[in-house]
Amino acid sequence: MGWIYDLEFADASFTSDPCVTEEVQLDGNIPAAGVTGLWIVEPAPVNIDNPSDQSIMIFDLDPGTYTATWTLSTDNCPEYSNSEVTFDVLSAPVANNDELVIDDNNPFGQIDLLANDDIFSGYNYVV
Repeated sequence: MGWIYDLEFADASFTSDPCVTEEVQLDGNIPAAGVTGLWIVEPAPVNIDNPSDQSIMIFDLDPGTYTATWTLSTDNCPEYSNSEVTFDVLSAPVANNDELVIDDNNPFGQIDLLANDDIFSGYNYVV
């Protein structure tokens, strides 16, 4: 005879400060007593102090795309549910020096301040 458990599914989320590019907070759910969770973040290596904590901070991430998986287990039902979140860690923008030369013949000029900077494409930057 088998047992049917009414177990809630895993739910994972992340938060990060857009001004701090190398750390991310991961939050998972623990739906009931006797349920444990485990975080796995790929691509490795990612240093996680206590991967079984429901909420964790991961630090010193290199720029790139990461997938974090929160997996729930019980003694009788290991790895019964998981939830994934994917997030990007951006490299910090590098602002290079700009130069605009105006001569006597043309007292007006125009410059694209972002043209020579190292920035992550697809995001808006305001100067």
